[in-house]
Amino acid sequence: MRAAIIFLTCFLFASVSPAADSTKTYTASTIRFVGLKELHRDTLVFQQIDTTLNQAQIFNPVFKDNRASLYLGNLGTAYHDLFFNPAGSLDFDEGMHAFDLYLTRPEDLKFYRTLSPYSRLNYTWNQKKEQLFELTFAQNITPRLNYAVNFGRLVSEGDYQRQKADHLNFDGSLWYQSKNKRYLAVVAYISNSLRVQENGGIKNDSIFRVPSQLQTEFEPVFLSNAENRISNSHIYFRQSYDLGPNDSIKLDTTYIARVIPRHRFSHSIDLHQRKYNCFENSIDSMYALTLIDPDKTRDQLRVQELTNELSYQLFARHRSNTGGPFRGTTIGLSLKHHYVNYYQQTFDTLFQSVEPGISLSTLIVPKVRLLGAAGSHVYLNNEGDFAQHASAAIRYEFDPEEHYIQLGYRLRSALAPFNTQYFYSNHFSWSNRFDNLVTHTADLNYINRKLRLEVKASVTDLKNYIYYTDAGYPAQYTGAIQVLALEIRKDFTLGKFHLDNQVIAQKSSDDDILRQPYLYMFNSFYFESYVFKKAMRLRTGIDSRYYTSYYGYDYSPATSQFIQENTLAFGDYPVLDFFIAAKVKRATLLFKLDHANQQLSKSGYYMIRNYPIPERSFKIGVNWAFYD
Repeated sequence: MRAAIIFLTCFLFASVSPAADSTKTYTASTIRFVGLKELHRDTLVFQQIDTTLNQAQIFNPVFKDNRASLYLGNLGTAYHDLFFNPAGSLDFDEGMHAFDLYLTRPEDLKFYRTLSPYSRLNYTWNQKKEQLFELTFAQNITPRLNYAVNFGRLVSEGDYQRQKADHLNFDGSLWYQSKNKRYLAVVAYISNSLRVQENGGIKNDSIFRVPSQLQTEFEPVFLSNAENRISNSHIYFRQSYDLGPNDSIKLDTTYIARVIPRHRFSHSIDLHQRKYNCFENSIDSMYALTLIDPDKTRDQLRVQELTNELSYQLFARHRSNTGGPFRGTTIGLSLKHHYVNYYQQTFDTLFQSVEPGISLSTLIVPKVRLLGAAGSHVYLNNEGDFAQHASAAIRYEFDPEEHYIQLGYRLRSALAPFNTQYFYSNHFSWSNRFDNLVTHTADLNYINRKLRLEVKASVTDLKNYIYYTDAGYPAQYTGAIQVLALEIRKDFTLGKFHLDNQVIAQKSSDDDILRQPYLYMFNSFYFESYVFKKAMRLRTGIDSRYYTSYYGYDYSPATSQFIQENTLAFGDYPVLDFFIAAKVKRATLLFKLDHANQQLSKSGYYMIRNYPIPERSFKIGVNWAFYD
């Protein structure tokens, strides 16, 4: 029903919108977009849609964008980052992040400018009832008003019992720019609905050592009636107004009017609602406690958050770049107000906080840029609760966007996630008072996009780290943990052969508390060329993922948290995927064999305790774009 409404809405708008000129030929260059991040620049910098075969074979969100992650062995299930990341927001955190990658957020939206209607269909299917469908439609109603809708559906049964994931994502957006180029507004509605069966893992803990006599779908599991459901929605609105002189840019034989902003005033509002529900129609023996109902579980956690932000930006141009690309000084001031209503079972509380912030970007001398930011998050009705962040960096810019080296420092002091301090459900209950999580990070980054090289090194001092013990309860390590990290990305090309590489190495001073492997490697070796008299662009090769052995995690479905595992080591097993991606005009076809090396050395391994890696499977996908 929802899909039908979306399609009808698209065609309704298309029917009342100005038609594209049928005498013109439209290409991908006529479809441009910006994200929320780009709206903070002095001028709009549009991006073009990607028409290459870059990462065409990677459709699982757990592995997209060079992520190093673990998951429960089925598309759409809970995931966990393989390495510690000191970054994070200071906003209220309820602590439920096992499904974040499957959620659409305002910062994920694309706001389009199109000369003709733009549609994109993406569909992936495999023999084990795994389907991923995505639809994008965008069109300009007028030259200054655009709308876009995105619809996504993920359904996956998995190899084992009670492993089904069923996700539904929808967003619709409008953006408008005034005729004088000074006022800009965007509005969006986002809806995410996630439903995941929880089986607690398989009971056979030696399935990769002793061949099982059962087919995977008949292997006994710990939970027979458990399910997690997540509802997450946004109503988002942002508007800005620029003050500054008028200008024009010569493009071919025409002049395009624009504004050179000196001052920008912005306001945004975000109504963010999320619900987490855990259901069990009958209680299995996996849990030690039953606190509310001995027959069934109906746990609920609900958060309603309203965020208002006022911001001001000053763009001070240097004389040398007046009228050209902005390379001067930017000063930003912001003030956020958060109103949060938190509800769990019979517990209901309110939080209010204000968050002033300041940011700076300026050229000290030619090619040397200073970056800085600071902010504080003060809770008005919780005396003594506060969070803060500060960062400073100096960057030498060989080429501002393509080639630079940066040395930086970051301080972050954030409140412990609320569900680590208070939690009450049918199987778990605790009340804690944890200190702020404090991180000090020094990093050095070198980026050379022309050479396709990125090097990132960091040293982090981590205090008051919070983790979940093997019993499923949160605990705080009051000492300090030092983390050394190095990430290198380098792509090589020799004729028509390519080798893309990503290597991450991390070492912590306490491996018993902060669990992570020493080394992770992703390598993609492929051949790419035009074939059939340049009628087709072909890419075929092998992806490899590998990380060293370490004591990792178990998973608690009742709390949606990853907990320490102290009996089994995980990893030290390469996973090879073979793929063929072919692009014919605007359509891309994908043929992929996941876990192609199964049975070559051994049948598989556990990523999370009792959760095996998916078995070998063949997948087919198609991605088709329409520009008119």
